[in-house]
Amino acid sequence: MNSLVTDIFTLAGRSVVLSAVADGLKIDVPSKPVNNALLKWEDVLGATNKDKPAGVLLHALVRVNHGKRQERTIALHATAGTDTQEVERWIQIVTFFADPTRVKTETLPTLDHVLQHQPKKRKYLVIINPASGQSKGVKLFQKVEAFFAHSSINVTKLLTERSGHATELATSIDHTLYDALVVVGGDGVIYEVIQGLMKRPDWSEVIQTPLAILPAGGGNGLAKSLTEASGEKYSFETCAYLAIKGQPQALDLATARGKSTESFIFLSLSWAFMAETDLESEKFRFAGSQRFTISALSKIMSGKTWSGSFSYLEPPADEVVPKYWDDVDAKAGAAPKLTLLPPSVEDPKPETWKTIEGDFSLFWAMNTAWAATDGLVAPSAELDDGFMHVVIMPGRVSKAEYMSVLLSIDSGGHVEKPSVQVIKTRAFEVKAPMSDIMMVDGERFDGGFCQVEVHRGMARVLAVPK
Repeated sequence: MNSLVTDIFTLAGRSVVLSAVADGLKIDVPSKPVNNALLKWEDVLGATNKDKPAGVLLHALVRVNHGKRQERTIALHATAGTDTQEVERWIQIVTFFADPTRVKTETLPTLDHVLQHQPKKRKYLVIINPASGQSKGVKLFQKVEAFFAHSSINVTKLLTERSGHATELATSIDHTLYDALVVVGGDGVIYEVIQGLMKRPDWSEVIQTPLAILPAGGGNGLAKSLTEASGEKYSFETCAYLAIKGQPQALDLATARGKSTESFIFLSLSWAFMAETDLESEKFRFAGSQRFTISALSKIMSGKTWSGSFSYLEPPADEVVPKYWDDVDAKAGAAPKLTLLPPSVEDPKPETWKTIEGDFSLFWAMNTAWAATDGLVAPSAELDDGFMHVVIMPGRVSKAEYMSVLLSIDSGGHVEKPSVQVIKTRAFEVKAPMSDIMMVDGERFDGGFCQVEVHRGMARVLAVPK
């Protein structure tokens, strides 16, 4: 008999044959074949001991009818007289095959190989914003904390205490102790963490620590972008699944350089209508994710207009964007290497750049596809394509056209509107009056001036390849 097959367990009072196969864990019920099941390894978190009666608890996050991930626990009882070592052996078998870091082979490994190559326990640092999710950040993580334990992941938790605290934590953590960094909060907390990592002398190493997102904010654009890129349905549990079962995937970052400040973009840069909508949405935080819609409607009715200029590097049609870390000098220096922007903000932009000048009704530069769970702003954007996707509405548009665009952003249909343009670029510059508001990842960026350069694949996030 294959050493990865056993009949020492029962399920709901019926004898079962348990077998580890390439795709998953087979549970065959000879007396009732209709109950036969296959738990795919991609869904299995792990297995733990069960007492009274002795046996094994199988833990999984499976897709249910609506496509979202949901916890499933299967209790297998050991038959009378079963050696406890045999029960423990099957826990080890499940642990081995469920490990997402396992190197998959064409042939099924032997039992000896499985027992001799048990995966090491992973260590995650979890930064929780207690104020996120209408002050439910801690409770939200408690909903999924057991998933990490079932997956042989040891968790260290840190709670933020004030605005900017996540940046302070990120500047001081010893990243070598952890396999991943998990953020429980909204895009604002992610922004703080990334700024903290990029301020460090060892920024080029620490920024490559895999980052996972458990969304607890109002927008949650990065979490939504990751679930969609993974072919998953967005939910808090699904994001926990990506954190546990995901593999490190490249994520673009971009330098945002102003006259007197610098920050790093993972999500977006907005100006004009959308920047003011974003900032003023804080007044409607009580409405959750709907606060952006309420703020946008209020701004449309105000009839305000904005003027400025947008200059950008137009990419060749067949350009293959180099990955940032492929440059041998990429890690040198106290900040990312800039190769496309002028040497300083005082130097003129390249003459080959194109410029659009005048009135703007909308300016929204996206690094990811989704700005929020209900905002597919840049449908063609990918996590690591090396481009910002700049969505603009040049000139002045009517309130009716504003409404038409706003109502179609949730599906990405706005990009088909005649008043909307989408421009892909690796570097650009925005100039506006000093009093105009700009927002980087939902945080205010002062000065009325910003230059941006994209760094392809600089950071890493945990996601499941489609």
